[in-house]
Amino acid sequence: MVKAQMSKRISVTLPDRTHRLLELLAEKEGTSLSDLSSYILRKAVDLALERGEIKDT
Repeated sequence: MVKAQMSKRISVTLPDRTHRLLELLAEKEGTSLSDLSSYILRKAVDLALERGEIKDT
């Protein structure tokens, strides 16, 4: 039996400048701030995995 993956929610606090710039980028990309943030976090985790900085258990 394959276990279904569950999405998780987190809350982050960002400096005003970072938030403003992320909003601009999300608008430019035609996506929501939430979706862009999720994408950026996934890419950062993928990179850490590739570099061997973390291991997937």
